[in-house]
Amino acid sequence: MTKLIMATQDCTNTLEEFAQLVSFKETLMLTLCVLNLFFSPVATLGNLLVIRALWKVSSIPRTIRKLSLSLAFFDLAVGLFAQSMYGVIIAVMLRMAANGNYSFDFLCPTILTIWHFCAFFLACASFLSITAIAIERLFAVSLHLRYQELVTSKRAVIALVSLWSGVVASIYIVLPNRNNITVVIVELVGLLIS
Repeated sequence: MTKLIMATQDCTNTLEEFAQLVSFKETLMLTLCVLNLFFSPVATLGNLLVIRALWKVSSIPRTIRKLSLSLAFFDLAVGLFAQSMYGVIIAVMLRMAANGNYSFDFLCPTILTIWHFCAFFLACASFLSITAIAIERLFAVSLHLRYQELVTSKRAVIALVSLWSGVVASIYIVLPNRNNITVVIVELVGLLIS
């Protein structure tokens, strides 16, 4: 019950920030809305083409191919869900504000929490996929002949499943007071490993 109250409070804080931005920085929010709604189909189409190309190519080693496909799927999901959902939320808020209605309470807690979780989960998974690709390439360069023995397709799948598990995103939602710390830790770990 306390987790639900904390999530609702986090949603309310986010909604208040959005409402203030819509009220006082309308041009900025309109720009963000247009950019997100424009680049959402671009990201979706681009990643669909990358997925198709990676699916057909056979000359790339299986481990790097799986990791690259994972990155493309995460980025496809960002374009399909996170960017488009953010653009639509801002568009609805701008439309309501233009009509003089500043009651955005219908967005909390469900819609904003889902968007927050999706955006963080997908961005985190994409970032960690890039980190996994960097590690795999480091192993390919430094391990030479032992690379085939240590970096197997099965281990790559295990790494991908751990990326998809959403543990970090769950922590982000369950501990809303620690959001900034969670983001900083994930970024530092990823950058240090890379």
